[in-house]
Amino acid sequence: MNAVLTIIIVVALIWLVGNLLGGAIGLLIWLLAAGLSGYFASRIMGGDGIGTVGNVLLGFAGGLVAPIILGLINMDGLRNFPFIGGLLASMFGAVVIIFVARFFNKNFGK
Repeated sequence: MNAVLTIIIVVALIWLVGNLLGGAIGLLIWLLAAGLSGYFASRIMGGDGIGTVGNVLLGFAGGLVAPIILGLINMDGLRNFPFIGGLLASMFGAVVIIFVARFFNKNFGK
């Protein structure tokens, strides 16, 4: 049941992002940024990653968490830079997610 809910959420997010960024090109750029941010976050935290799909999902989650965290520490202007700012913000959010996940599960992403 959790897998079905996860797939529904991912498809809804892809649809939403595709509509917000203006079509297929914007969606591909956002997917690339999410995948890169998840991969780089896994490397920063000292792991081999959690697979291609896992890294993309980690980047998505980081992209959703990052505005909240950056807003709390008054650095939300980072997301104003189109590609690099989004990549860095998503990577920061993904690092935070990995840190929290490893707090509960020591083997996450290793």
